[in-house]
Amino acid sequence: MVAKPGIEARALGETQVLIDPRPINEAEWRNNRAKEIFFYLLCCGTGQTKEQITAVLWPDLSPAKATSNFHINLYRARRAIFPGVFTLEHGQYRINPHLNIWFDVAEFKHLFSQAERLPYGSKTWVANLEQAVKLYRGSFMKEFYSEWTEMQRRELEDKYLKALLLLASFNSDRGKYDTAITLLEKIIAIDPYNDEAYYQVMERHLSVGDKFSALRIYERYLNTVADELEVAPSTRIRNLHRHILASK
Repeated sequence: MVAKPGIEARALGETQVLIDPRPINEAEWRNNRAKEIFFYLLCCGTGQTKEQITAVLWPDLSPAKATSNFHINLYRARRAIFPGVFTLEHGQYRINPHLNIWFDVAEFKHLFSQAERLPYGSKTWVANLEQAVKLYRGSFMKEFYSEWTEMQRRELEDKYLKALLLLASFNSDRGKYDTAITLLEKIIAIDPYNDEAYYQVMERHLSVGDKFSALRIYERYLNTVADELEVAPSTRIRNLHRHILASK
């Protein structure tokens, strides 16, 4: 009996598969579509027909060409990972449920959903969100441009930004303003048009008496949001700016 490998799949920041614990290199995949089939089925969780998979991965090809590409890249994925990595039952392909697979996306989603069910500020709530933030090392499968990867990318990024904002608020409530500022800056780095993050980071700088940094953030906000989008600063941020200028 062939031993089943321990598989680690990473898609946040770097799309990589490791087996006990050697990473599979690009030459072994032979084509990025082979890797994409694996991650697509991993994200689906449930079985998918050949037609469903080809419609997602090769939407612009003829059925015959898409089917040919599917079988070629399914074979490549099996060669790269493990012959029994996929199962086929009742016309549906899925990741073999008996394999030991750790997937950073699944872990991230689990931690985030668990935190949503817990009381704000509880020890486990904080631990789950902090661990989720640590897992998010970058955008989901950033080197892939399929519609399904873009949808997953947006969903995961939204959860990450929400986790950062929640942790920033939590740390602010406890007077840990420097930690809150660091978390808010991470939001702005990903979403440079996020009014709420700019407002809060300005407030946090004021909380530690750093008027200069608060004004610097306001200038950054103007240069990014107001200039690039050609919109007036929000009323909240304008009022906060006036407050900063009026303060001693």
